[in-house]
Parts: sequence; C-alpha cells; structure tokens
Amino acid sequence: ARLAVESSPPHLVVEEVMADGKRVDHRGGVTLEPGTRKLSIRYTSPTFIKPKQVQYQYRLVGEDPTAVKAGHERVAYYGNLAPGDYRFEASLETFQGNVAKLEAPIVVTLKPYFYQTLWFQILTALGLIAGAYFVFRLRVRRLRARKIELERLVAVQTEKIRAQKTEVEQKNEALTRTHEELKRSTEQELRHTQNILVQSEKLAALGQLIASIGHEISNPIMLVTMSAENQDRVLDDIQEIHERIFEGAPDADEVAGKLKGLIAESRALSEAAQTGSHTLKDLSSALRTQSRMETQAVDGVNINDVVKECMVLVGGRTKLFKVEHHAGALPPVRCFRSRIGQVITNLIANAADALMEYRDLNPLDADGRRFQGKIHVFTREIANAGEPGVAISVSDNGGGVPESIRQKIFEEFFTTKPAGQGTGLGLALSIKIVQEHGGTLAVDEDPEMGGARFTLWLPTQSKILPGIESEPALSVP
Repeated sequence: ARLAVESSPPHLVVEEVMADGKRVDHRGGVTLEPGTRKLSIRYTSPTFIKPKQVQYQYRLVGEDPTAVKAGHERVAYYGNLAPGDYRFEASLETFQGNVAKLEAPIVVTLKPYFYQTLWFQILTALGLIAGAYFVFRLRVRRLRARKIELERLVAVQTEKIRAQKTEVEQKNEALTRTHEELKRSTEQELRHTQNILVQSEKLAALGQLIASIGHEISNPIMLVTMSAENQDRVLDDIQEIHERIFEGAPDADEVAGKLKGLIAESRALSEAAQTGSHTLKDLSSALRTQSRMETQAVDGVNINDVVKECMVLVGGRTKLFKVEHHAGALPPVRCFRSRIGQVITNLIANAADALMEYRDLNPLDADGRRFQGKIHVFTREIANAGEPGVAISVSDNGGGVPESIRQKIFEEFFTTKPAGQGTGLGLALSIKIVQEHGGTLAVDEDPEMGGARFTLWLPTQSKILPGIESEPALSVP
C-alpha cells in the first residue's frame, strides 16, 4: 500500500527540558536554581513522511546571537549560562517546503546566587568605598603624626648642622690648601709620566723600525763589500795588462781596449759603492736625529727635512708600496723636532700597515690587476683660524677609516690592528704631542686616493704648553 502525502500543516512541540540531568516542567516557563550548569531542550514534530528530511533550527534569545541550524537533530544543549532571563525559539522546514514554528516560546529564568544580585553588588561597592575612606583617614592621621616627628627631627639636625658648620669650614680650608699642593705635585708627576710614556712608545716604534732598518742597512753594506772585492779584481787585471804593455806584447791594441773597459767597470763599481755609502749615511743620520730627546723646542725646523728623515726610517715597511713626497714651500717652524718626527713616522707607518692588511684582503684591484699600494705625503703652508702654520697630510689608497670610529682611534689603547700587532697608544700619543704644540690632528677620507687621510697642522710659532720644556730628558741608547 502507498501512504498518502501529508496534507495538514506541520507543527513543532517541546518534548522535554533537562537541567543538570533532571527533568523540569516546562509548562508556563522554566525556572532554574542558582548554579545550574547544564540545560538541554528536546523538541520534535510528529510527522511520518520522511522525518529525516525535516530541517530544524533554534535560538536561545539572550545567548545565541542568531538561529542555530541543527539539521535533523532535535536537541539543543547549553552550558554555563549566566543568571538572567532567556527565551527559547525553534522552527522547522519539511522536504515539501512547509515551515512551522514553536507555538509558544519557552521562557527560561536562571536565578542568581545572592552575591550575583544587584543589591549585593551595591552593598559591596559601598563597603569598599567606606573601607577606602577609613584607610585614607588612617593614612592622613599617620602622615600628620609623621610630619610632626619629621619637623622635630629636622629641628634637631639643623642645630647639629649649625654646630658642625664652623668645624667643616675650618677643615675645608685645610683641605683646599692640601688640594692645591697635591694638584701641583700631581700635574708635575703626570707630565713626567706622560713624557716617559711618550718615550716608551717612541722606543717601541724605533725597535720595530730598527728591525727593518737592519735589513735595509745590510743591502748597502753587501753592495759596498762586493763592489770593493770586484774593484780589487779589476785593479789586478789592470796591473796584469799594464805589465803586458810594458813587456812589449804584440797585442797592444787589444790590450788597450780591454783596459778602457775595465776602467769603465771600475768607475761603475765605485758609483755603486758611493750609492750604498750615501744610503747608510741617510739611515744613520735619520736614526740619530729621530732618537734624540730634546729638552727645549727648536727654532727654524724645516718640516720637509723631517718628513724625508721619517720616510727613510720607515723605508723597510713602505718598500712594497709607491711612496711620494709632494713638498711645498714651508716657513721654518718652532717645535720639538724629534716629537713631530715621531708623529709623522707613526702616520706613515700606520698607512703602510693599513695597505698591507688591505692588500691581503684585496690582492687585485677593480681592473683585475695586482693591487699597488700608494702613500702620498703633502706639505704646504696654510693658516688655521687666521694663524699662520704648516700642514702635513698622509694619504693612502687602502680601505680608509670608518666614520663611526674616527674619533675613537685617538683614544688610548684603541686599535684596529689584530691582537699582538698594536698597542693602541700610537695615535693617542701623537695627538697629545700635536696638542702640546698648539696644533691639530684629524682624519677623513681622501677623495682622490680613496683611503684614509691624516692631516697634521702646526703653527709656525708653536704654543708649547707650560712645563713641557722643563721636563728632564730621557736617555736613548
């Protein structure tokens, strides 16, 4: 047999309401006791035609913002509802498109605990306000008592301070006298210590230079020795030929030609010996001049001569690079010659060290050729703030000095060299020496060379700081 299509409209009813697992009478609304945590509402529609195709949706107004589509499920679950009033609504739709709603929505009321009621919250707020006011009043009373006690203590301490004031003033006068005496003594000791430190750094630098100068001196000595030996051999040959000429040898013309050649060779060897001798003389002169410790400033110093001596001294460290001295016409300068020489020597040596490090990291230049280090030393007459003076700049084509550390490099014990290769005192002592002469020492980037440029400026009449000239000289071996 075939069931006829249901013609009556569907309707929706609530079958059961459960609260914390207990059935609740939902007729006339549902009232839940305080603390109820679980609520379930079962609803249905009595139909026998494709009941599984009936679609339900529900909403608990006050909890669900929108209707919940439940499909063919017929139970709504809720948990941890806040105290208050709610209204349960539900609707369905059959496969034929017929719609039905719950005829009488169920009103659900969840009672609050006493501490969740409005009157309890108001009483609590009032109690807190009263307690805060009581604490405030107690705090004010204590602060007033504390104020009275502090005023008493201040009065007592004021009397003590007045009593001690005279004693402190007397002791202060004594301390002032002692301070002045210590200041004078400390300044003298400090100048002496700085002088010793300058000489120590100078000796350390000279030690490194002497190591390279030893190699440089050996070459001229060897050249002179070999030239002398060869000249002895040539002279022996000349003597032999001379004897053959007097013996009336038949090859007199041939012998005369050989004699001329030997004489020319002897002259060339003599010139080589002279070159080596001059080199030794320059090295010896520069070393003696720069190792001297003056006790007084020298007038009429030619800075170009000082630069030449410094270039000779650091020749062992700069021989791998192209060094040029662009000497301008300079007026004579009053200064400590060896100390200014120490500064210039340090600047040139630092440029050589920087080029050595740069070459190790960049063996080829931008064109793919072998890197050729260059050091340019410029001297010129220039005024600074209207004061006449001379400037010496040492530039290289290395990596330069980053702008972030250009001020730090003049600080004591700051160095960019690897451990064991620098003391961090060279530039610190150099700038002190320059400042003692009333000059300046600065570093920037050379726009033409691309590397670092150190510029030393000295007034022609250096303002030697008081006390420097009176320092005792330190002996230099």
